[in-house]
Amino acid sequence: MNWQTYMTFVLALAVLCLVPFSWYQAQKYKKQAVRWLWLGASMLALCGGFYLFQKQHGTEFAVFFVLFHVSWLAWIFISRQAKVKTEKQPANYVNKGPKGKPFVYKLSVFLLAGTLALLASILVSQALAKLLVSQLINQWATTLIVAPLVWGGLVTWLASDRIIYRPILVMIIFTSLSWWYIA
Repeated sequence: MNWQTYMTFVLALAVLCLVPFSWYQAQKYKKQAVRWLWLGASMLALCGGFYLFQKQHGTEFAVFFVLFHVSWLAWIFISRQAKVKTEKQPANYVNKGPKGKPFVYKLSVFLLAGTLALLASILVSQALAKLLVSQLINQWATTLIVAPLVWGGLVTWLASDRIIYRPILVMIIFTSLSWWYIA
């Protein structure tokens, strides 16, 4: 490897260091315009790091490098921001909590998370891998790396959204588009 390869790698890592920082800055501001500006900077840094990795190592390795390096950089950033909170007084225990969702709703979310979200994550990950990666074996490897991340995001959204039809509709649309693209 020559010095240009090392410099590109270091520059890509430096750009990826901006992703967790700008994402954290976006969460601090209440104004939507400033928040979207920081989120845009985060996405721009992510795309810039991907481009620099892709330039040196190809698309297959760039996808892995970006996912790998952003995750450990985010963990370092989160651990630096973490504060230990201790209670000085004993906690007051409540015998009954607030009324939650009915059992049928929770069961439907659980079943949808296991079936629809898993199917959507596999098909969306396969479509993204087919779009980004040229070799078949690397497409499968990329799918195996990306699918759990997509599945976790979809399940979290499905479980936390108050209107359950929004994530279901989005999952059905993305699953249909991915199925159409793969076929």
